[in-house]
Amino acid sequence: TVVAPPAGPAPQPPIQPGATPPEPGRPRFLCFNMIGSVASRPVEDHHAVEVLFHDSSRFTSRVPLLTDYYGFDKASLGEKGVVYSSPPSKSASPPSPSDGGEGGGEGSDAIPCMVMFRPFDSWAPNSDW
Repeated sequence: TVVAPPAGPAPQPPIQPGATPPEPGRPRFLCFNMIGSVASRPVEDHHAVEVLFHDSSRFTSRVPLLTDYYGFDKASLGEKGVVYSSPPSKSASPPSPSDGGEGGGEGSDAIPCMVMFRPFDSWAPNSDW
């Protein structure tokens, strides 16, 4: 017979060093490191996520606001771009191209975790996010 090892303490939930805890209706940092910060602030039915660099002469690319319908709660800021992640959601549906990008409707299916990478450099001439 196989004997299972004794159960240890409950695992810690995922964290991002440099992030601040969420407070209803208040902005929060998703990431703060030596390159800059990623902040999220509530706006009506979604969040606006912005990237700020400590040394703006080093990063000359324009990083526009990201409209967040997925509830990103962690980010990682690097030399090439930003990675965002969100926990699984049980009720809200993400925006879809068929409904004009409007999200927030009630859905019966759970949405798995979302991971998104946004590069700083454009991938094609005259491209924008």
